[in-house]
Amino acid sequence: MALNEYVWAKMKYFPAWPGKVTRHPDGIKKKGCAYVFFYGTHDFAFINEANIVPFNSALPKQHRLKKYKDAVEELQTIIEDPSKEICKNIPVCKVRVRVLKNKAKPLSFTLKTRLRLQTRKR
Repeated sequence: MALNEYVWAKMKYFPAWPGKVTRHPDGIKKKGCAYVFFYGTHDFAFINEANIVPFNSALPKQHRLKKYKDAVEELQTIIEDPSKEICKNIPVCKVRVRVLKNKAKPLSFTLKTRLRLQTRKR
């Protein structure tokens, strides 16, 4: 699958869900898998490429779940108006933390956190 392509992605125990192939924030890649952003839930996962089809292909089995309908509607809105895309340049924030313990040698580590903007309909 091509980067930034809109897709239907299927995870075990879940229906095929609308998503977008994107890059992992740390540049991690898994052989035979694509990193997918899921519309509606705003989650990410590595999905086996055998379980991914282009969004413009035949619509998978319809589901009555409200979240499913909202996810499909969200992606269709973005396709019609790309300025509403929420999965652009997902920021990665690297924070350096120093921990002092009993005035001893400071412990240092780096914490990586992915910040996601979530929009909710009201």
